[in-house]
Amino acid sequence: MNDHIIYIATDRLAARRLKMYGGYSRYPNLDRIAEGGTLYENAIACAGSTIMCHSSEWLGKYPHQHKGHLSHRRQLYGARHCAGQPSIFSDMAEKGYDTHLIFLTKPNGYYETYKMAAPVWADSTYVHVYPDWHVDGAEPDFDRTKHMLKVVDALEQSEKRGKKAFVWIKMHGCYSVEKSAAYRNYADQYRPTKDCIFNAMIDDAVGTLMQEIGYPDGPEIWFASDHGSFKGERGKYFYGYDMYQPIIHVPLIRSTGGGKRIPNVFSMKEVRRLVTRTGAQLNERYIFAETLYPGQVPDGPNKGRRSIAKVMVREGRYKYIYNPFGPDGDLPDPVEELFDVEFDPAEQCNMVPIIEGEEYFDQVRKHHSGKRKRDLFTRYHPDMELKINHHKGWGYIEERLVELRGQARALWAKTGRGEYFRK
Repeated sequence: MNDHIIYIATDRLAARRLKMYGGYSRYPNLDRIAEGGTLYENAIACAGSTIMCHSSEWLGKYPHQHKGHLSHRRQLYGARHCAGQPSIFSDMAEKGYDTHLIFLTKPNGYYETYKMAAPVWADSTYVHVYPDWHVDGAEPDFDRTKHMLKVVDALEQSEKRGKKAFVWIKMHGCYSVEKSAAYRNYADQYRPTKDCIFNAMIDDAVGTLMQEIGYPDGPEIWFASDHGSFKGERGKYFYGYDMYQPIIHVPLIRSTGGGKRIPNVFSMKEVRRLVTRTGAQLNERYIFAETLYPGQVPDGPNKGRRSIAKVMVREGRYKYIYNPFGPDGDLPDPVEELFDVEFDPAEQCNMVPIIEGEEYFDQVRKHHSGKRKRDLFTRYHPDMELKINHHKGWGYIEERLVELRGQARALWAKTGRGEYFRK
């Protein structure tokens, strides 16, 4: 059957790392899918943690809506999701598909971390859990390619039942170190990091799957990541507690479309509606992302995870981040960030201090009047008739700050966290 649909969810892959998104790394099999399919240029993850991201994709909802039967105080990371919610799995079952989930397990988790979301899987979903390469009971020489080929097993099981299949496979982010040497110059390109090597293994596995299913004439393939990997960037070793582009701008590729590119900025919660063809909302004015669930509210600097509960609001090219106790959770006061990610994709210039004035005053070179200079750079208004006066451009940026701050505040107020938005 060619009616099957395969959704491959890889682990910790930022869009900006891929050549197709303007990055360094070439992945020939993913490139081939994108060249003949559809590349979504601005898909934005709902969070920086795996289960929050994938639950949003399954449900078509933002993280604060996953556990709506609980008060906000009880909406913690480990709390189970609402049972009976419609999801991508129930949608596909209604369309006549067998639905499959493929996970790995190891001694300290992987599959175990997904059980909080089990109530959103359709009752009829087949859940396949395989021991990974370093776990007792694993298949001999188990690697990411054998892992990927479990998709073919699921397709064959459905075909024997006379059914078409929707298979969602999680490619967990670990691999056999012994096998890494073969991928350090994958596709004739040097792979300098562990994440590069892991992604090379995934691309190779995708190529094997494409061959097995008769690509491009076989089943439709979707490829995406949960969130990006942040280790080392900005000098940080963690990645789940920030809202910067390397975390939340993720690849999303579909194997059909004839080379189409979709520039819209949209939330990955729309994956459910994209895959099921049920009216995806790719033109919402505001999209949101958060680091934690509503019950994990900030209570002071350096108080652990809750100190870095953050919210992001995106409007087109402008992105606002509210950090209740600073980007690292160790400051006494809130820090706001506003970026023009089209002009400044690496987020090098936070525009909030420029608007507010003090930080970017020049302490040394002063105007002849004695005032400190603040001519950092110009900012023209997007309206052609107004852009002659660049000061009006900064006025427009301030309007964006006020608007997006208001949207973030309203979200936290709606979800019971209004008192923690201290700006």
